[in-house]
Amino acid sequence: MEHAFPTFETKNFSFGPVTYGDVAHIYELFSDSDSMNFDGGQTMNSVDEAHQFVHYFSAYHPEFPVLRWAIRSKDRHIFYGTGGFYNMNLRHRRAEIGGEFLKQHWGKGVATGAMSGMIAYGFNMLKLNRLTAMVAPANKAANALAHRALFKPEGCLRQWEKWGNGWVDLNVYSLLQEEWIESIKN
Repeated sequence: MEHAFPTFETKNFSFGPVTYGDVAHIYELFSDSDSMNFDGGQTMNSVDEAHQFVHYFSAYHPEFPVLRWAIRSKDRHIFYGTGGFYNMNLRHRRAEIGGEFLKQHWGKGVATGAMSGMIAYGFNMLKLNRLTAMVAPANKAANALAHRALFKPEGCLRQWEKWGNGWVDLNVYSLLQEEWIESIKN
């Protein structure tokens, strides 16, 4: 059964479902080898794949372990990328957090602002207790983002995922709800 897609806004961002109006941006993002270098390494090969992506992620099913938003400027005129929660387990109140952003928005604080909004949504609205970020060691920007967002390093999962023809290690970070609450008090 399909439910209303959860949407929200922060001071600078709008989080909502991907739409067919986003297909060109989705294709641009997921067909770019630089953008996908640290996100599984596979790129989209056709606009049809972008249509399938929108079809797949534009509906919300609470029993499905993924909630992925289109991240836009608050006025919704600029599409920055996508992000959300993966491997969600609401019974155990945990999820992985992640996202991808168009290259022209890198280094401008977009990922930091979006991550902050998603963290707040996860802890406040979904009542999660734990968020996990899994990052390739070579992805310096994402590792720095995890540290800025106050995630604690837990270790490295060696050869955790197969990307293309090779195996990739992933650094594991976590943020607990109680740590986040304490950080926003200060």
